[in-house]
Amino acid sequence: FPVTIGHAYFGNGATNNYIINCSSNGDLPTGASGSGGILGSNAGNGAGAELSVIGCSSYGAIGNNCGGIVGSSAGNDGGNVTCEQCWSEGQINNGAGGIFGIYAGINGTTTAENCYSTGIINDSAGGIFGQYTAYNRGSDTNADAQAINCYSSGLIDTNAGGIFGADSGFIGGFLREQAIVIHLGLIIAVKMVFLARDLLGYQIIYT
Repeated sequence: FPVTIGHAYFGNGATNNYIINCSSNGDLPTGASGSGGILGSNAGNGAGAELSVIGCSSYGAIGNNCGGIVGSSAGNDGGNVTCEQCWSEGQINNGAGGIFGIYAGINGTTTAENCYSTGIINDSAGGIFGQYTAYNRGSDTNADAQAINCYSSGLIDTNAGGIFGADSGFIGGFLREQAIVIHLGLIIAVKMVFLARDLLGYQIIYT
């Protein structure tokens, strides 16, 4: 899959990894499923992994399941990936996320702080995190994703979310929202999240 700055599996099992003040300008095509504007898929995975992405941005459409900054499956299997002061300005396509792609924080931790997106959020996508964020596969006990002072400003499509994509926090995963900046589109999305929680067993913790 194409990637701009860091390759797939960047920072796996390693600590003290930082990507600072990087930018990408170009579309992540639908055929590049799971790629990221700055880092590829499976970044910061594995027990003890610590990866921070600071002040990075992407400009261009974000293809299916991709992430505007970090690709799919970030911070999984005991890893910890944080994006701070990052943003994306492009349409967010099915299952993708404005900052993190699909499957972030499965049996691991992902955090977005002071991040935002401005693009249209298409079916099942999320303005910050993609679909199936903090998705608990049944054997995972630490599926965790946190959005702190984040917002999106694009139109929100069916089953999409202003912060988290569809099916996030499914079966006991944890979604944490702190000081979320809410605009009109997100108010609708928040109502949808609570409905989904009631139907699917989401656990949303406000701290």
